[in-house]
Amino acid sequence: MKFVIKCSKENFLPREIESLELNGYRFCQLTIGQCHPESTDEKSFLDVIKGIRDPLTIGEKAWIKYLNQMRIEDYISEPWSNLKIEDFAPPIPPAVPQNNINDLDQLNIEYRKRVKRVHGVDYNFNIKYFFHFTDIENIESIKTHGLLPLYFLNERGISPPKPGGNELSHELDRKKGLDQYVHLAFREAHPMEYIARCEGRIGKTKFLKISSEVINLGGALVAPSVANSLNAVWYDIEGSSDHVPYEIFTNPVIDFSNPQVQFQYKEVLKAQILVPHAISPKYILNL
Repeated sequence: MKFVIKCSKENFLPREIESLELNGYRFCQLTIGQCHPESTDEKSFLDVIKGIRDPLTIGEKAWIKYLNQMRIEDYISEPWSNLKIEDFAPPIPPAVPQNNINDLDQLNIEYRKRVKRVHGVDYNFNIKYFFHFTDIENIESIKTHGLLPLYFLNERGISPPKPGGNELSHELDRKKGLDQYVHLAFREAHPMEYIARCEGRIGKTKFLKISSEVINLGGALVAPSVANSLNAVWYDIEGSSDHVPYEIFTNPVIDFSNPQVQFQYKEVLKAQILVPHAISPKYILNL
């Protein structure tokens, strides 16, 4: 999730702004002691915060400049341990239903009256369904609770019998704020499912077929590749067809069983839709 710079940007170089937007939330967590350093670089970063050494990297220099500018504009003051992330960056507004309609069925009725596009996903591409792979041992839990973001699972103390992600992927999701989204695929196949099976994290797999109506409440994002990968970018679903070639997912001419085709589209086949709320079982069409 991109860090939102709270102070004036006039004194920052473009590469410093880029570093802040990419790493700002992690820098903030380390600065206020909300998390512990997990690498040599992060331990070295804390030495800069404590004044033990001068900043050397672009990220360190950008963050120190950010702290100084925030003090100048009276947004923050030391000691850091008394501060919260909200002191460093504007709060991220929660996803809310459009037109303040809380019921998803009613929202879809209103939606169909107004337009023939779902947030920039053209129905000419027939994007009517998304997919989510899971071990069949998780099906009963999903029938009861629906599909829940990782954050909700942890908060409610729900432990799926066979979670698809490993601890590394879960930690990457938490660092990037992606643990608050349900991750969906565009096809009834996904490279991450193959990896999860090879690593023994899941056994017999079922791809759940999910109505694309789940994105109508707003706040959905799309990642053109695996969402928590190192250089991943995410786009608001509205207008995202400029960045994701949706038409390839339902083009009957494309033979995805062909190894050459798989290689040609290997990154696009990793694309994911990120839904910022639980998905009710009634929108899962093959439970």
